[in-house]
Amino acid sequence: SQVKFTGLSIDECAQRCNEQLGIDCKSFDYCYLLGTCQISEYMAPTKENNTEYDPDEYCDIYESK
Repeated sequence: SQVKFTGLSIDECAQRCNEQLGIDCKSFDYCYLLGTCQISEYMAPTKENNTEYDPDEYCDIYESK
């Protein structure tokens, strides 16, 4: 599951990942050019964990601790 927000700062995006009800946020991406934040229950994609999570190429991906 993924939830998308607009108009948030990077810090607000991280806070949504930590506090969003109904989703076990494991990662989020923040798109500076688009001003969007997408939180996800998937870990950030790597070669080892090929998930269906596919962020935009202009986004930075962060993992929840």
